[in-house]
Amino acid sequence: MVCEEGIFKVGERKMVCEERNLRVGDRIWEDGERIFKVSERKRGREERVLRVGDQIWEGEERISKDGERNSFPYPTSQFQTFFLTYRS
Repeated sequence: MVCEEGIFKVGERKMVCEERNLRVGDRIWEDGERIFKVSERKRGREERVLRVGDQIWEGEERISKDGERNSFPYPTSQFQTFFLTYRS
């Protein structure tokens, strides 16, 4: 599958790789399982698998899997960029 550049908005469904910014309260609506590479400007990279229904919880910008609140040391005033790729 070929990746295309573009802005991904929460709720959209696109069969391409996308880059987007997620804020607290944003929820993953896409079909199926996706890999998000989390790029934070100052703290390097992490890679996590997100599924439908996963949400960025209030308090901090972070990834939640299956409703679990995972503590990320990022204040809400900062943004994280999530690179969306599809499993092949």
